[in-house]
Amino acid sequence: MKNKKLAQPLLIILAVLIVAGAVIFYFTHDAAYVMSEDGFQVSAGEKVSYEKGTKFIFTKEGTSYKGAEANECLTSTPLYLKKDSKDIILPEDQIYVAGRKAIYKKAEAFSTFSVKDGLTYNDSVIEGGFIFNGTNTYTFLESMTLTVNGEEIELGPLSSITLGQDAYYLYNTATKEIKLDHLNVDKVEAKNTDYSIDLVNDILYTSSGDKVLLYTKTDQLEDLK
Repeated sequence: MKNKKLAQPLLIILAVLIVAGAVIFYFTHDAAYVMSEDGFQVSAGEKVSYEKGTKFIFTKEGTSYKGAEANECLTSTPLYLKKDSKDIILPEDQIYVAGRKAIYKKAEAFSTFSVKDGLTYNDSVIEGGFIFNGTNTYTFLESMTLTVNGEEIELGPLSSITLGQDAYYLYNTATKEIKLDHLNVDKVEAKNTDYSIDLVNDILYTSSGDKVLLYTKTDQLEDLK
């Protein structure tokens, strides 16, 4: 009789723990990052908005979010926090390149780059450079001059460009302009006073004059800290 009396409260406690665990699992399972404020992503020339509290998840197809349609995934372009576009969140692992020295590191998915008080990565100060997704998307961490189709465009820090086969998609933080245009030339260059990048062929020209073919994989790179 005594054992039966003890068993009943234990069963109740166990049931409560199971329910609580199920609730926690429902709300947090697979959540990789939760938006701390409203934000947006510029994808294929369109602005896609995400509300504060949006939960991003990893799937076998790529990075998606709770409530997305089937097979709906984010592109490689950064997530901008709406407040002032001086903070970006990476939707996937990408390659950080210190342009002046050709140093490569892995910038992890959902890490934060900010230019509010100098350039920082997850609140740690880093030197300038750019982020490369390994295929066709570049995000510049400092001001650059972009030359495309014979036109020079002054880009603000955290601007991003994606090159397609015959088009390019650009978000310029200096002007808040989203641009989608045909690509009429074989050469697209981004440069500042210290280095330049051949965006079509993924080649970096360092401040010392070295010509370096960019890494395209993050697997064997050390984490940026």
